[in-house]
Amino acid sequence: MLAVREDQPLALAGFTPDWVSVSGGRLRIWHRPGEGRPVVLAHGLAQSAHFWAPLVTRLAGPPVWAVDQRGHGDSDLPLAAVFPMAAAASDLADVCRATGTSPLLVGHSWGAAASLQAGADHPGCAVGIVAVDGGLLTLADVAPVDRLRRLLAPPDRVWTLGEFDLLMSRGPLGPWWSAETSAAVRSAFTLDATGSLASRLGRQRHLAILEGMLGYDARDVTGRITVPVWAVSAEGRPEATGAVGDTYAQPAWRAARDAAFADIGDRAPGLRLIRIIGAVHDLPLQWPDLVAGLVRTALVEAA
Repeated sequence: MLAVREDQPLALAGFTPDWVSVSGGRLRIWHRPGEGRPVVLAHGLAQSAHFWAPLVTRLAGPPVWAVDQRGHGDSDLPLAAVFPMAAAASDLADVCRATGTSPLLVGHSWGAAASLQAGADHPGCAVGIVAVDGGLLTLADVAPVDRLRRLLAPPDRVWTLGEFDLLMSRGPLGPWWSAETSAAVRSAFTLDATGSLASRLGRQRHLAILEGMLGYDARDVTGRITVPVWAVSAEGRPEATGAVGDTYAQPAWRAARDAAFADIGDRAPGLRLIRIIGAVHDLPLQWPDLVAGLVRTALVEAA
């Protein structure tokens, strides 16, 4: 079992913190200088910029801007801030503009949907988009909305640090769970006086962001994007996802995903779809070298 100390340094070693002003507050960004076109990284629900640490250690060269998205990490937004997808997309467009050029926008899960919507709502904010297992599926196509609210709500219970590492090591990421991945995920939690982990996002914000996700229309968004999109679909095997299981590998998700992909080439001609059998939802933690290679490819094609 892996132990991550409360005083462990944040995962993005060598990055400088800064702020970007957005509607209603400020976003914390973590910046690393480099040469060439910048890369802006947008994490998924309940995570933080430090989720990307395994990727950026393998992505030498370009400037990197990793974002603590609206309501997450150190971003300075009130508890009552709104969380529709359009707001998250506007935030990312503001970050892209803050780089001083048109960067490559890379998102995972909720961050992938926000990145795609940024490309649709704010043409020219990014030169291209890498969407890692998110943004191509309208959640309302998977199941009734009330069931999705229950399925995707944050857990009611809390874990000690040891319990959390044990849970993760038995789940979909189990074969790849390490001190590196633990540190990347651990940055999204605090450790209270009882030794229990608590999400930094909090239940109220999690549920508010979930409502925004449930209103996301992938067909509309992907049909309006004019820049190249490299989209990865992580298609894990349900029988090989460990004791916890990977929700996104279950039959209802697979059926909705296949239906969504049936006409996506006609709807979004600039999209390159990469389907990876055996990949889990948190692909940037599972195979960071693979995702880093895709980002480098997208940068070369955008040059």
